[in-house]
Amino acid sequence: MSTSSYTAVNKPVVSKDRVLPLGQRLSYGVGHIFNDLCGSMWFSYLLVYFVGVVSISNVNAGIIMLVGQIADGIFTPIVGLASDRTKAGACKIGKRKIWHLIGRSK
Repeated sequence: MSTSSYTAVNKPVVSKDRVLPLGQRLSYGVGHIFNDLCGSMWFSYLLVYFVGVVSISNVNAGIIMLVGQIADGIFTPIVGLASDRTKAGACKIGKRKIWHLIGRSK
């Protein structure tokens, strides 16, 4: 028997034993906050570097950052779909490990 069912509006109804405890949900959230904080510090430093060291104008530095974010937004789902379609036998230690290797060998 299934642990979840669907309502008339097609939203899954999850049984009580499948819900994460509040402490675990908060822990995931705190981890994501630190991830975003690290990214914010990196992008702030990069803007200061572009303007102060490389002497790029504020507008051009912002455009460079925007182009990078747009490219990331386009290619992340494409690489995600490609990694989802990778056959399990492509690498003996996991089907996404080959993608990690490709990403690190720039």
